[in-house]
Amino acid sequence: DPGAAAFSRSRGDAHLVRRDYAAALCDFQRAHALLTTALPAGAAPVLVKIARCRLHLGEHAPAMLAVREALSIDPAGAAALALKKRLAAIESGVEAYQHARARRQWRAARLAYGSCAKAYTEDGTALPVAIRCWEVEVAVAEAQWAEALPVSAGILATHPRSAEALRTRAEVLFFTADLGEALRQVVAALKLDPDDDEAKAARARYKGVMDLKEEGNTHWRSGDSGGAVEKWTSALELVGEKEEEGGGGRIRAILLLNRSRAHLKLGQHPDALKDANAAEKRDPDNVKIVVTRARIYVGLELFDSAIQEFKAALQADASKLSAVDRRTVQGELDNVEERAMRERTKVKDYYEILGLDRNCTTAEIRKAYRAQSLKNHPDKGGIAEKFRLVQEAYNTLSDPTKRWSYD
Repeated sequence: DPGAAAFSRSRGDAHLVRRDYAAALCDFQRAHALLTTALPAGAAPVLVKIARCRLHLGEHAPAMLAVREALSIDPAGAAALALKKRLAAIESGVEAYQHARARRQWRAARLAYGSCAKAYTEDGTALPVAIRCWEVEVAVAEAQWAEALPVSAGILATHPRSAEALRTRAEVLFFTADLGEALRQVVAALKLDPDDDEAKAARARYKGVMDLKEEGNTHWRSGDSGGAVEKWTSALELVGEKEEEGGGGRIRAILLLNRSRAHLKLGQHPDALKDANAAEKRDPDNVKIVVTRARIYVGLELFDSAIQEFKAALQADASKLSAVDRRTVQGELDNVEERAMRERTKVKDYYEILGLDRNCTTAEIRKAYRAQSLKNHPDKGGIAEKFRLVQEAYNTLSDPTKRWSYD
């Protein structure tokens, strides 16, 4: 019935004006079904409208099918041809993004997202949640937390009942160390879709990290540094350090810093330094990491390095250290500068550096040098300054003339 088809088409147009694309799609599909038998030539414009509704609903693949069907009826249809070109650009952007993401080429992924978003929103069409979340995904992979936080918040504000928007926001909050809020968001996602496997896995992960972190804090406050190391290590294993997750983000940096302090308390200076350096890579503006590393250098009796770190902490933005902490650090700096001055007047004990006594043989010197080099080599997780001292000691003691003069 052409009359019924016209009515459905007109009502579909009214739904379009109200941006009710799902209702419009139903009416256009009804009109298409009626026209296919009664007036096949009139179906092409309706198919274009169906395609536009599909596009507004974020279904670009079904939209392309509708356009192709329209062109099979009217190959010269201008509206269908223009829409086909736009949909092809969207498909190209989707493929480019997925290709770049699979290869962890985040700059290329960002460009592909921009291209796809431009094609999608050409006529004011809203970008689907799934594609909007790509921007957050790239920001997380690049550890651009200042970008990921507001973008994920904006997506959730626009789509408060989207499980994907909630999961994406929760992920950003997790990696920026807002564990409680991350857990609340992922629980909200599960209320919308109790069978969401991704949300279930995220809930278990976030709660596990939060519990282990707090258990480590409890051990630390009670003076049990070893127990704290064990709990924080377990938490770090759950956080991971995947590239696509920003290397673990700020939450990993916090856990590494905590463990570094515990290692320092236990006198495990190389492990403490390794954790502090790893934490700084993930949170380079955290002055507490610099202060902790300075204290590690003091424990290693690398006073010049400690002085540099304490000074760097004091020269940082005033907002990053409280007045009390600033006075404490200044006191530690004054103390280590005094120790450094006393140390400079002492002759370095090369035998002690290599772990030898003064009656050692040349063969024992070589053996000790190999052992200490392996232990302190920076590429093996050792300390560069200690490695330099080992080399200096060996260069002196392995040369009979230099050794005689030194002795």
